[in-house]
Amino acid sequence: MFLEHKFNFDSKMALFTDTCAMWLLAAHALFQINSPVVTIYSTLSNDNIVFGLNLLEVKGILVDKKCMVRLLETIDQIPSIETIFCTEKFPYDMSKANLPESRVVKVVQLESLNLKQESKIDDLERLKLLRPQAKDVALYMFTSGSTGKPKAVIITHENIVSAVSVAIPKEFWQHRTYLAYLPQPHIYEFVAESVGIYNGFKIGFGFPLALFDESPLVMAPSKG
Repeated sequence: MFLEHKFNFDSKMALFTDTCAMWLLAAHALFQINSPVVTIYSTLSNDNIVFGLNLLEVKGILVDKKCMVRLLETIDQIPSIETIFCTEKFPYDMSKANLPESRVVKVVQLESLNLKQESKIDDLERLKLLRPQAKDVALYMFTSGSTGKPKAVIITHENIVSAVSVAIPKEFWQHRTYLAYLPQPHIYEFVAESVGIYNGFKIGFGFPLALFDESPLVMAPSKG
């Protein structure tokens, strides 16, 4: 899918959502075509989001419904964005973005695509040509901005493979499920979920304010 929208080693994609499965799928799909991933916390202020995305001149961005609202408030200040990928199908109003008529931004709703279709032979051959090298940049992970402007930490494919390879062995995870609820732009959460993909264990996605029966967002008689 990202190949069809001309993403490659020279095109950066930002992931701007709460913790979810689509974030993880998108990240590893982009790794396959050597397209650098930019991660930003959904808790950053609008000013810091604009700063980070402009700093790295991202070409595309993945958003969920909540973050789409914030993106429409700021995209007029981020001229490099050409394509918005939505994690699911939801209504939006591009007129709220206040973009000039000369600027065209494509919106792709992933829920409306057939993501389960088999890969074409031609696509598989293209993937071989795009395969990343160890020293290629995989991630630009922005910090949380707690000490000023967020800073982008560069992480290579070699760094990721090294971290995943020394994790808890596969045998430990048999018949276990990992609960992912920390922010995915944090290196700990990203590595933990990547270990799951490598070892083949189940990953469940949760939200910090709804983990327990007594959590703020859990209304009785519902359970956390």
